[in-house]
Amino acid sequence: MALQQIHFLQINLQHCRPVTTVFCHRLGKRQNTIAIIQEPWIVKSRIAELSNLLNGTVVSGTTIKSPRTCIYIPMDIKTILLPQVSSRDVTAVNVKCNIGRGEEQLVIASAHEPCPTW
Repeated sequence: MALQQIHFLQINLQHCRPVTTVFCHRLGKRQNTIAIIQEPWIVKSRIAELSNLLNGTVVSGTTIKSPRTCIYIPMDIKTILLPQVSSRDVTAVNVKCNIGRGEEQLVIASAHEPCPTW
C-alpha cells in the first residue's frame, strides 16, 4: 500500500508522565506520523508508555542506559536502526516507505544536546 504523505512531529517530553500520556493519546489518533522525541519518560531505565502505542514501534539508540532520545515509527513504514551513529543521546534510523512514486529512503535522527555545565 502506498502512503500519500508522511507527517513529522518533534517533541521534548522532559521526562514527564502527564505530558507523555497526552502526547500518546494524540499520536494514537494520527496516521502516517513519525515522532522525533527527546527526553522520553523513563521507568527502570526503559522508555515508558510510548511502547503502549499499538500502531507503531518506538526505536532508541541504546538499550543499556536510559535513552535521552527515541523515534516513533508507524507499523507500515520499514525502519532499520543505524547503530553506528546511534547512542544514548542520538537515535538514527533508515526509513523505507512507498510514497506514491515508488520506494523512498531517508535517514531520520533524534538528537539530545544536554545543557552545558558551567
